[in-house]
Amino acid sequence: MTRVPFLVAALSMVAALAWAARLATDPDPLAGPSALLVSGGILGFGLITTTGLLLSRGRWARNVALALGGFELAMAAVVDLDAVTIGATVLSGAALVAVGGPWLDGWLRRRPAAGAPGPRPLLVTIGALALVPALGLVAPGGVGAAHLVLAATAVASAWAYARSHPWGLWAFRVMVPAIGIPAVLASPFLGGLVLAAGLAALTAVAWTREARLAVDPELATLPGPRPVPRRREAS
Repeated sequence: MTRVPFLVAALSMVAALAWAARLATDPDPLAGPSALLVSGGILGFGLITTTGLLLSRGRWARNVALALGGFELAMAAVVDLDAVTIGATVLSGAALVAVGGPWLDGWLRRRPAAGAPGPRPLLVTIGALALVPALGLVAPGGVGAAHLVLAATAVASAWAYARSHPWGLWAFRVMVPAIGIPAVLASPFLGGLVLAAGLAALTAVAWTREARLAVDPELATLPGPRPVPRRREAS
């Protein structure tokens, strides 16, 4: 039973590596820089799911792994069919079955670990990292400087937020949406609409109280005001 989670995580990572190799050797229908962002995002999420499944053992890691496998299978529907694509698709399908099956039920935590962030802080971090491959998809003909700056800012903000630096939260609240405006305008019309909606959702989650407490947890445990006892007057 102990080896099974390692095999499942390895299968998910190998599938991500296969798709990164597929896009590196033949990026069509994406332009080269766009395919680079997508492949980088796939590799990044492959590492995240592997780490999450083996170290944190959180159920969120299974959900991210399932989303990653579904995304890889969706890519198989739009790229040219060749030997590498077939191999990567088979690996992705096997990874989906392995991750979604019962083999991880006894390994993953039933409840979040003590002190673990809630779902909204995780959404902020995962959503920011998802911007990297999303930028390659919303601009399939090629990304520009605005897209690259937004991708770098999102990754840096996710790192700072995961390290509980307050500036990471304010980067999501102010900097990322502001830098995202030029990227939206530089994208094709439909891609720009999708990117704008994603940035709006990410910003809305970043402005929630739960997202703020993730970088300042002391505020959730501060004692309330204590009533001052009234002194009796001398009779």
